[in-house]
Amino acid sequence: LIFDGGIRNGEHVVKALAVGADFVMLGRSVMYGLGAGGAVGLGQILDLIEAEASSVMGLLGCRNIAELGATNLAGNYEGLMLRTMLERAAE
Repeated sequence: LIFDGGIRNGEHVVKALAVGADFVMLGRSVMYGLGAGGAVGLGQILDLIEAEASSVMGLLGCRNIAELGATNLAGNYEGLMLRTMLERAAE
């Protein structure tokens, strides 16, 4: 599964991997990095995305990509309906 579109940061990368993506495309972010700073800008944006993804995975308690999965996504915890809250916040 290739996840393409809407990936702007490391958190988005982790979410895509958690829903089962084998590959995550970074088109717009890569182009912003290149446009803003050439090869150096590209390296900086890739480093930033990697650092963000690593941070999010750490907060989830995942040591590697293989540990990511649907259990890391919002759900119902101790009677708290997170999905409902997230849907309302998006409205």
